[in-house]
Amino acid sequence: MRLIFKVLLLVFFVSVFQGTVFSQEQPDTVKTALTKKQYIRKYMNEIAKIQIDYFFKSFMKTMVKSTPEFRGSEIHTYFNDALSSFNYDEISEELYPIYDKYLDYETIKTVVDFYETPSGMKLNKANPKIFDDIFDASAKWSNILMTEIQKSVRNAPKISSNIDNSKTAKKYTLTPKRKLAEEMFKSDGRYETILAMYDNTLYDFGSRKGGEDVADRIKAKMSREDFLYGFLDAYANNLDEQTLSDFVKFSQSPESQKFIKIYNEKIKPEETLVAQKYGEKIFKPALEKFMENMQKRAIRNGTNNKCNQCNCNGGN
Repeated sequence: MRLIFKVLLLVFFVSVFQGTVFSQEQPDTVKTALTKKQYIRKYMNEIAKIQIDYFFKSFMKTMVKSTPEFRGSEIHTYFNDALSSFNYDEISEELYPIYDKYLDYETIKTVVDFYETPSGMKLNKANPKIFDDIFDASAKWSNILMTEIQKSVRNAPKISSNIDNSKTAKKYTLTPKRKLAEEMFKSDGRYETILAMYDNTLYDFGSRKGGEDVADRIKAKMSREDFLYGFLDAYANNLDEQTLSDFVKFSQSPESQKFIKIYNEKIKPEETLVAQKYGEKIFKPALEKFMENMQKRAIRNGTNNKCNQCNCNGGN
């Protein structure tokens, strides 16, 4: 359970950087100034809520996919019921003091102001689809890793490491939108983070006894470029060139860089704990109930099978 949460938290916080883009150009219309508290509430209700909703739905999606097909719809029902009873205001009340503690008035104001620009509104509208694509890219990577871990645990026959990765590697064209997405990732730190995730994983496998073969099989299934472009294309495929261009410009601004530093060093560690706590609070009881019913069904079916074999009508 905790391992799955760690994987999803990693995916979630790779995605959550949408809040690191700022607008230095304000609309011409004069707006009534909000207080810092009001700006934080506005951010929570209109921006963070989408990201948190994505996080929990991603967890549910992962559990359904990792469950045998004939049980997938059943566990989905349990989790969907649990999620429908979730009160967002409850988690918002715990997240609010975190943002209030570390962000000053101008920083949170520029975040909210950006999302009220045309590009910001387009981004916010596209976020659910972007998140889905990031999730799918990460799930593909996780499935490859889990397959290789299972092979290692089961002492699968050793496979030669003499693999020509060029036979399976795709050739990518750095289109204008991909180039912009790449610039955006470099400006907010995600570019190095994503590549480090790939490199460190392969190093971890390769440094183990006999792990060179495992690392080579992983690289043959998904190259470093495959991994990176899965994230870049989540943006390139869902945003127009002008929105991406604005996104890059804003993410390179001094205010944006300030937010990135504060978020990574101070907000994210505390936000992670809150998200994990509520994830377990929502889904752990549903998972336990599902497993309990599975166990009861297995016992009942096992008894029925024995009775069918001896034709004793259930022991009566």
